[in-house]
Amino acid sequence: MRDIIKNLDEITDSREILEAKPHPFTTIFIYILIAILFSGFLWAWFGEKEILVKATGVIQPEEDTYKIASLVSGKVESINYINGKIVNEGDILLTINHDELDLQKESYENSIIDLENELANLNKFKESVNDGKDYFDKNSEIEKEYYEKYLNYKLSLEQSEDQLKQNKTQKSD
Repeated sequence: MRDIIKNLDEITDSREILEAKPHPFTTIFIYILIAILFSGFLWAWFGEKEILVKATGVIQPEEDTYKIASLVSGKVESINYINGKIVNEGDILLTINHDELDLQKESYENSIIDLENELANLNKFKESVNDGKDYFDKNSEIEKEYYEKYLNYKLSLEQSEDQLKQNKTQKSD
């Protein structure tokens, strides 16, 4: 390398800066800055921008929707469907705790048994009255009430017959 010799008059600050060799850090920084700008322009040219809009509204399907309601009340134990999933007839959607319904069913079954027993006893009472015979079991707690009713009926029938006989005898006198 050769040294360049110049007079002091010829050298000014601006000229000195222009002719000076730049620092290597500055060169590297400029190249990095150019690379960042170039990649930014490429991304802006080829990249797709998502448009996000916030709005309120109601989403409705194209097909008809159906409301599902349960005939019974209770606490939901499990949910067997996913929101938006298509369901078919017969699919189990929810499992409901039915302890109250079981108790109510048991109560109704007991009522049915009691009413069937009462109907059977009433039929026995009817047959006993029609035939004039006692068909009741005297030791049975269930039939005891109807047996007593039959005895009261028989007693009142005998009293009525006796009174009828007395009335006939009084009329004939």
